[in-house]
Amino acid sequence: MAEEEIDFKKHSAVISYFRKNYIKTGIFDVKFSDYIGKAFEWRNDCDYEDFFFVSREEAETQYNHAIEFYKAVKNYLENLENEK
Repeated sequence: MAEEEIDFKKHSAVISYFRKNYIKTGIFDVKFSDYIGKAFEWRNDCDYEDFFFVSREEAETQYNHAIEFYKAVKNYLENLENEK
């Protein structure tokens, strides 16, 4: 949240802030909350589970969600810049 000069110590706090200020307000579609939740879950599983595996299909889905989210954020930031 560099634009807002806010700093967080934990990933979960960033996700909570995003959901409260960008999902619940309708700035971003609720599906992105699900995308981020799943990505965070996988990140934790990869870091802390001994034998965490995903299928190629699951990985491709996650990759496509990341691209979709990136494009939505990029579009949002470009619109903010154009409004200035």
